[in-house]
Amino acid sequence: MGRMLLEEPASRQALDLCAAALSQYADWSLLDEITADATHSRLAQTAIAQPAICALQIALAALWQAWGVAPEAVVGHSVGEIAAAYIAGVLTLDEAMRVAFHRGRLMQRGAGLGGMAALRLSADEAADLLAPLGGRLSLAAVNSPASTVVAGDREALEALGLLRAQQGIGRLLDVDYAFHSPQMAPYQDELAQALAGLRPQPPRGAIISTVTGQWAGVDDFTPAYWSRGIRDTVRFAEAMQALIERGCSIFLEIGPHPALAGPWPSAWNSMAKWGPCWRHCAGILTGAPDCWSRWGRSIRKAAR
Repeated sequence: MGRMLLEEPASRQALDLCAAALSQYADWSLLDEITADATHSRLAQTAIAQPAICALQIALAALWQAWGVAPEAVVGHSVGEIAAAYIAGVLTLDEAMRVAFHRGRLMQRGAGLGGMAALRLSADEAADLLAPLGGRLSLAAVNSPASTVVAGDREALEALGLLRAQQGIGRLLDVDYAFHSPQMAPYQDELAQALAGLRPQPPRGAIISTVTGQWAGVDDFTPAYWSRGIRDTVRFAEAMQALIERGCSIFLEIGPHPALAGPWPSAWNSMAKWGPCWRHCAGILTGAPDCWSRWGRSIRKAAR
């Protein structure tokens, strides 16, 4: 994806600006990392991946906006909150890359200490499943009314794996981190200190926090907020509900791969009131670079 984004002027400019901003903090090149082949890629390291994901999301947003597609509201999931805050005007580009760099740098220290699993369970059902494990696992994210993520101790995840295999309710994620769990608590104070002096601005557009699940304002996105965000549960389902209640009906997921849209179409079965308004636009364009140009021409034509 990084290579294809470099072929489009709008996203190339955004990536160049992100790379320049990140260079104030990192001793590695953003453009080198997102164009590296599989043999040399370091994107499996969250210290590299988090700034790279943030930059790709910002570049994708710039590309969609160049095609005439602008959001009525934005919401970010975990690290995606950084790009969302930038798009909404809460953070400057320099601030966004600063948050992404320090967030990834500190969370990297948790490598090898835990793991995560995606479950086809509601938040209440997941809590019941975790109760016998004595706090060794916690609810990391609520992605839809019937999709959750848990994180924590690797041995506890293996024990959970036996139960999952019997019931067919989920899968282990290919990570050795326990994001949004007590394992992130040791890094919270240092992250807040690293982000001292951050000056979030009032949002230019609507933005929902997935730390609180509520509409966000000028008092959010402070250093303390970003510190809280690496430990607390991601309340994406609540944020989506707020968008639906606002009347939003077209949802565009932007990122390296579609991770969040999948659980939602099935969720409409239990939300019949909103089912008819659901349409999904995949924000992931695949194929040769000329496909991007065709997409852009089609979207610009439809927007007229």
